[in-house]
Amino acid sequence: MPADIASAEGVAEFRQAYNDTFEAVDFIYANIFMILLEQKNRTLSKYPIFYYLLLECS
Repeated sequence: MPADIASAEGVAEFRQAYNDTFEAVDFIYANIFMILLEQKNRTLSKYPIFYYLLLECS
């Protein structure tokens, strides 16, 4: 059962879920960045939106 958000346990649980979410997003962007590095010349010229997203989200 989720803890009540007004309690200290609820706040800690929410903060942990929030941090886990951003760690997962960072992991996804790191993977996209590695793919772009591996296929840099071809991918960046073909799909410039990925390069834009990396610049905007980093």
